[in-house]
Amino acid sequence: MDGNIEKVRKDMENRKREIEIDSPKYLEQMSKLFANIQVPMYGEREVQKNLEGKTHLDMGFGNRFSSGNTEHGEQTFQQIAGVVSASHDSFHFYPQQGQQQKTNSEIIQDIRQNPRN
Repeated sequence: MDGNIEKVRKDMENRKREIEIDSPKYLEQMSKLFANIQVPMYGEREVQKNLEGKTHLDMGFGNRFSSGNTEHGEQTFQQIAGVVSASHDSFHFYPQQGQQQKTNSEIIQDIRQNPRN
């Protein structure tokens, strides 16, 4: 990401908008967004109060992946990394105008069909 600020700016300028900023629907959607984040924000304030004075040692995260096959996981990760690195040049920070996007299930299907990617 270092040195890519120009790419981010260009991607922002060319991003595909679902709703135009000057449309009445935009204001309606922003109002809904603001209303919908109030409850989660309150919950996060409670979490913040509960975590006050604690360190990472007090959290007790633990390993949540202990039942998996590490070799299989590493192989899958390498396949995903190969797909991502191969498409680095076509990566955009935002959906672009006129750009066709693959769904997550399409990407997973591509990996299954061509695991060498």
